[in-house]
Formats: sequence, structure tokens, C-alpha cells
Amino acid sequence: MQLALELLQTILSLLERPELLVVRMANQTLRTLATPLALQEVGVRDTVASAERFIALKESASQDIIQSVRTVVFRDSTDGWTDVPDEESRLVQVPRAMSDLNSVFPQLTALRLEFTEFFYEDVFSDTESTYWLKLQHAILEAVTSTRLKSLTLYNLITMPSPLFASDAFAAFLSPLETLDIETLGPDTLTEGVFSAEPLDEFWAQMGGVLSAAQSVSSLRLHSHELLGSFPTLTLPIKPFPNLTSLHLTGLCAQNEGIESFLLLHASTLQCLTLNKCPLYGDEREYARPWAAVIHTLDSDAGLTELVELNVDEETMGYCYVDPGWGIMTTDMEDEAEEALRVDREDDLRALEAWREAVERRRMTRD
Repeated sequence: MQLALELLQTILSLLERPELLVVRMANQTLRTLATPLALQEVGVRDTVASAERFIALKESASQDIIQSVRTVVFRDSTDGWTDVPDEESRLVQVPRAMSDLNSVFPQLTALRLEFTEFFYEDVFSDTESTYWLKLQHAILEAVTSTRLKSLTLYNLITMPSPLFASDAFAAFLSPLETLDIETLGPDTLTEGVFSAEPLDEFWAQMGGVLSAAQSVSSLRLHSHELLGSFPTLTLPIKPFPNLTSLHLTGLCAQNEGIESFLLLHASTLQCLTLNKCPLYGDEREYARPWAAVIHTLDSDAGLTELVELNVDEETMGYCYVDPGWGIMTTDMEDEAEEALRVDREDDLRALEAWREAVERRRMTRD
């Protein structure tokens, strides 16, 4: 009988969620086996109807459902139109649905918030916040009392909030083991006007946000706009003692910021991904080109625990600030390389040697 149950459990694990929801209605045995698989993740969209259904679930769900939930997901449902029906009702009901999650779902460990993929904020005037920013801040305030192991924030709008600097938000981040932040900003930063006070303030707050997450073992930070000189993200100067996996996208390595941050985790970091993280230089002067940075990271005093490395040639670029245009990345054409006054061949050789060293270490430990 036990073998039959184990076989049935294996079969159920291969089914998609809609199929599991149907199967669990067949009989008590299948309900017992399928419910934890079908309902380990539940979600809310930014509509009044969806929020009210979720509130009803919280208030009347059976114990087998309540005990099954491990992840709660919020997904924005807007399609890019600026007119949203029932804005005021949504701003009340959706945060209400997202509140008191721990008291309802005692096994909850993960929260994923997927905000709008469209940036509508006016960063150059004191106009009222849009519905999307109000909703984002209201949801974050509603979930701040939740205690989790994993937090994902997709399309976090790059506008400041007093919440980000609060003790409550620091306490919210403190127990996290996995933190995944993908930010959404205006597309004028890389080309065109590239600095505005709200954006600078937001990224200054993000430095404190990251510092609060001292328990993380996995950290992913993805910026849609290129960070470097304007605006600037100051990476924490205190190491995360458990950090084993790091993924950075869209950060300029101004001076030695990223290099220093990586070296803080030389004894723990095992997996590293750098994507679109060019080195920043004033007046196109690069005292430490990529080859020099890599030699340090690949030395005996560098990342000696690293067994997985994802860094491509595009990542190993260079950028600078054009005073009339913004943060500019260079291309890899011969004349651009000459203007940079760095040897790209040295960079590529250093990267290949680093990859080989990491692969040898991985093979040895496997």
C-alpha cells in the first residue's frame, strides 16, 4: 500500500497545477496527496475581484489548504493603459488581501511581488504619484510585518519611500535567505537626461535596504537602468556572512565598488553572475582595467571558493559620463578600444584564465 501511495505521489508531482486542482476533487486520498502540490503557491492580481477572492480564501479556507501554502504571489494585471478602473477600491482591497499573511498561512516562506512593467512616474516635477506607485508602496507596507525566507520584487519602481528607510522594513529583510530585486526606472538614464533627485534618493535608500538583509545566502540585484555615476548605488561595506550566490545586472563598477564588494565575500561566494556591469572611468581613464580586476579576483587572496562563473565579454565593457548626454557605454570597435587606452586582449585572456580556474575548482570538488 505504501509503495502504491509513493507511486501515486510521484505521478501527481508530474502534473500541472490546473490538473492537480481537478484530481484533488476525485476522492479523499487524492485530495490529501494533491492539495500540497496544487496549493503550495497562491496568488493575487491587482483587481478588486481577485483581492476579494483571496480575502475570502484567507477567512474560510480549510486546514489542508492553509497548511499547504508556501508561496504567495502578487501579479500586476495592467496592460500599459494609464486609465485603471476602480483605482481607489484597488488601493484598499489589494493591500488588505496581502496583509497578515503569516497568521493565515503558518508554513509561508516566500513572497513574490510582480509590479507593473511600465514606468509612468514624472521624476522631474512634484506631480502626484501614479496609481502604480501608490499600489506598490501600499502592498509593501501591508507585507512588511511578514516573516519570510525568500523575497522577490520584480519591477520595483525606482522612486523613494519613507518605508525603505524604516526600522520595520529592515526587520522585514533581516531573516531573508534569498533576496531578488529587479528595479524599473525611466529609460532616459543611459541616453539623455540621466539624473533626477528622486532616483538618487531611491538608490541611496537601496544601499540601506541591502545592508539590512544580513542573513541572505542568495542575492540578485537587477537594474534596468545603468547605475554608476548618476544615480549611484553604494554597496554594503559589511559582508553578508552566508552569501554563496550573487547575481548583479546593470551596475557600473565605479572606482572599485563591485570589486571590493566581491572580495568581502571571498570565503563564502560560490556562484557569481555579472551581466552588463561595465567599469566606470572619469574622462575615459581606467586605472584598473578589467584584466587587473580579474587578476585580483582570481588570485590566492580573491574568490577562492568560486565554482560557478557567468561573466561574458559584453559584461566586461567600459562606460563613462558624457556631460551632455548621460552614462555612455563604449562599443568594442578598434577606434573605441584605442580611445579607452586599455588592452582588450588582456581583458579577454584574463577572463578565459579565470573561467578555466573556476572550472578546475568545480571539477575537483565534484
